[in-house]
Amino acid sequence: MILVLLCGTPALPVFAQVTVAVYNDEGAWSDGITAFEKFLDWKGLTHQRVSAADINTTALDGTYKVVYFPGGYAYDYKRKLTARGEQHIRDFVNNGGAYIGICAGAFFAADRVDWEGGSYPYTLGLFKGTARGALDVITPWPGWAMTSITMRPDHPITAGRRSSYTTLYYGGPSFHPASGTLIDTLATWDADAASPAIITLTYGSGRVLLIGPHPEIEENDTRDGTAFASDLTDPESEWGMLWTSMDWLLQRPISDTTVTGIEAGAEPTTPDVITVFPNPAGASATVTLTQRVTTTGRLSLVDALGRECMVLHDGPVLQGPAHFRVSMRTPDGTALPAGVYHVVLRVGDGVRTARVVVGRW
Repeated sequence: MILVLLCGTPALPVFAQVTVAVYNDEGAWSDGITAFEKFLDWKGLTHQRVSAADINTTALDGTYKVVYFPGGYAYDYKRKLTARGEQHIRDFVNNGGAYIGICAGAFFAADRVDWEGGSYPYTLGLFKGTARGALDVITPWPGWAMTSITMRPDHPITAGRRSSYTTLYYGGPSFHPASGTLIDTLATWDADAASPAIITLTYGSGRVLLIGPHPEIEENDTRDGTAFASDLTDPESEWGMLWTSMDWLLQRPISDTTVTGIEAGAEPTTPDVITVFPNPAGASATVTLTQRVTTTGRLSLVDALGRECMVLHDGPVLQGPAHFRVSMRTPDGTALPAGVYHVVLRVGDGVRTARVVVGRW
């Protein structure tokens, strides 16, 4: 999506305090726009859609604080935005604004795009480097699938939060900086030799966040306003990561919220702690839930693509520690493939997860 700043554009009503401009023109993915706008509503940030013509004709400083380009087709962004429009974006970020690009929006920000065997120069140039896709090791284009990413633990966006996420992959890039380019790698693709999946960087006085996967999509939750990938299982929401990302982009203190589908301030019914021992696991492991109150839930093992491998428990979960022995075998008795999995407990609208690595045994 594109979030852009506009001021004085006759075709648009002008709002003095609009925070995010959302790019909505040829090539922009409508589900990605809808989902991100639902997230912005959840976070309480104002937003307004803008077109390529708006950006091409109007300086961006003054009205918005963030420009956002969604998933979609980066070549259409390049084709529709003129050299003047791209300069408006660069000036905006250089003067203290922020840019966030997801998938196509991340490709668009790079100097070069390597796509399906071809290599193409791009001219926005917020990221001095190459964006490479699609990552066939996850799933070939134009397919989509759940995949896992590992988070950097010491970045302000992720400090004290999850160490990994299962997230939607839909043709996004890995990022490869040119010599001398300074970036912070926020997350890496587990399936693609730990190549950068999400990066942050500064550009002048502003900040840039480029995201390869699609954290805006809530695969099995209707709060994103779309039905895309609703057949897939996501053991957790990535909106909490987007929440702190927006704080970082806006150069605000990092805040926090409940991100499991239970609204902030509600009394959680999911367990206080999920532990897996041993981890990495071999032929078997023990899952321990430490629950404050007796409830009912479904406990399952989910692979990195979001597929439920086995149900460990479906029924009452008693107060206090509850232990479940897990055999790392498929229903037909064969060993689970080595890799990253998640133990997932669903209780009502709440979800809690624990990451477990299954090794060869």
